[in-house]
Amino acid sequence: MATYVSELNAQDTPKYHPLGQALEQLYSEKNKPELIHLLSPLSLASQYSPVIKELIASDDIYHPLAQLKGSVTNVSDSHLAIAE
Repeated sequence: MATYVSELNAQDTPKYHPLGQALEQLYSEKNKPELIHLLSPLSLASQYSPVIKELIASDDIYHPLAQLKGSVTNVSDSHLAIAE
């Protein structure tokens, strides 16, 4: 699941939200430039990562998913060199 940070909590730590929540909010506000800004990194990552491409295609990246013990894939471990 992809997340975004919209604010800091009382302890000044980031408050994470599912990406789908941001999409719903920005869509309802008709804020196309911010939608593009938010989704551009996912589009770029999907060109290099089959995992991200599948998560986007299935819409699973936009909401929380249950995960089985030992089945977690850390995308950062894939050593993608997207921007050099």
